[in-house]
Amino acid sequence: MLLCGQCKATAAMLFDLGCNSQVLASKHEPVSILRATLPALLIGCPIVIYSEHIEPLSRAFAWLKTSGTAIRLELTETWCRELQVVVGCSHPSMTMSANAGYVLSAIKTANMTS
Repeated sequence: MLLCGQCKATAAMLFDLGCNSQVLASKHEPVSILRATLPALLIGCPIVIYSEHIEPLSRAFAWLKTSGTAIRLELTETWCRELQVVVGCSHPSMTMSANAGYVLSAIKTANMTS
């Protein structure tokens, strides 16, 4: 991975000090991002990953579970409803999609498999 000088310094600082939460929302494969960034996350801190599609999150869920680096894994579907509001009347928009993506959440633990 190529990083500029300032980015390298910031990344080194994060890995030295540790992070107390990790929130990912990327179109890239979450497992590869987790492998690179999870060591910087302190034990007992939350991990949250958002994706428009469930497949990448199910792979991340399986990897976190089998690696033993996370507990309380939850994969949930987000749901959003737009409302049309006019004077004296409000109702859900009839031409909307209710699915707004998926969220994987977990708590980092010490790696139990090593």
